[in-house]
Amino acid sequence: LSMGRTPRARNGCLALSFTARPSPPPHPKTAQYWCVAPLALGFYWKAHAPGGFWLYEPRETAALVLLWAWAVRFFWRVPWDGWKVGLTHEDWRYAQLRAQMPSETAYWAFSFSSLHLTPTLLVHACMLPVARLIQQGAAAPPLGAADAAALALIALAIGIETAADEQLAAHRRSPASLGGRRACRSGLWRWSRHPNYCGECLFHTGLLALGAAGGAVAAEPALCVGAAVMWLFFRFASVPLMDARSLERREDYKAVMASTSALLLWPPRD
Repeated sequence: LSMGRTPRARNGCLALSFTARPSPPPHPKTAQYWCVAPLALGFYWKAHAPGGFWLYEPRETAALVLLWAWAVRFFWRVPWDGWKVGLTHEDWRYAQLRAQMPSETAYWAFSFSSLHLTPTLLVHACMLPVARLIQQGAAAPPLGAADAAALALIALAIGIETAADEQLAAHRRSPASLGGRRACRSGLWRWSRHPNYCGECLFHTGLLALGAAGGAVAAEPALCVGAAVMWLFFRFASVPLMDARSLERREDYKAVMASTSALLLWPPRD
């Protein structure tokens, strides 16, 4: 996926690199791009901010530091082999979608629009509140209680994602998982079927809240779209897909679905 400087340039490069291939790509780097692109966008916006690259206003500095913490958490969690294997190995989700399509041409069109272009636009939309903060430069309003709440939410979201990943990894190593045939029911996974997704959505909501604290959302209400669509994307696209696979692979997952919140962290019903 392209790292073009603007949405038009980025999506144009994406289309060119996509159509230049003799067959639809195996989608090896969608998740990696999800975390790499915001860092590249942050560098670009900062380089074109009022006052130049080396003028750091407190709010934007906090946003960029937490953005890097969020990305580094992902890089640390993904083994280095995960960055290389995807060049030849296709994720099960994409192989499944390919098999469901009536033709290779139909899959090509779906792959470009839904698996490449949509995540690219969604990442950019969720990052726009950060862009507006950076563009304020020295004219940014002073920090206040709303900033503290937004920063706490972002930090909490990173913590939730980290804890959820660690708890799931521990479960997979445990004999209690029965080789992956039983779902993780400990820690945050007791309160949500997908606490990692919840943390991701909260992270982008926190960026939006920080933009609101800096006055950017009041000036541009459309900035709310990115975080709102992020919640919808995970709840109605990612969650059903993962739930369907778990129902096939995990003997206790029907009971998990009956008792555990799909996305939000919520007390279990049993």
